[in-house]
Amino acid sequence: VPASAARIAKAGGVEAIVAALCAHREDAELQYGCFRALGNLAMDTAICARIAKAGGVEALVASLTKLTEYSTPKAPSLQSALLLLR
Repeated sequence: VPASAARIAKAGGVEAIVAALCAHREDAELQYGCFRALGNLAMDTAICARIAKAGGVEALVASLTKLTEYSTPKAPSLQSALLLLR
């Protein structure tokens, strides 16, 4: 895992990403970016725990539930989202 992931987590990036997921549930493009960012950060098991503690799993499920109402090419797939649940 790159050192940048640890710096992002240390700076509160995980919590900011989870907050963005919760605040912008109808913005599929933003959700997709957040899913990708959390997926990249989740490669580190310590950061995975931080994502879970920040409510990331719940935010992920809520976002997927909301985004299934929209059919856009940018909507995150269940497969990519499940990276966080490994």
